[in-house]
Amino acid sequence: MNKQIDAATETHVIKGAPYLLLLVVGTVTAFAAPKDPARVSARTLSFAERVSYQRAIEEVYWQHRI
Repeated sequence: MNKQIDAATETHVIKGAPYLLLLVVGTVTAFAAPKDPARVSARTLSFAERVSYQRAIEEVYWQHRI
């Protein structure tokens, strides 16, 4: 019985290893990748611009409601 449990555990470990490797590589890549400063916007919006954009968003939302 103990050998069956060990064989099953070994099978799960072998089958799960590529997923673990993918998870580790993806996490390291996400945190180690340099941030692109061109994508970061330092622009601040005025209150009037914020209200205008919010109204445009809400208008699209209401036009697409079910």
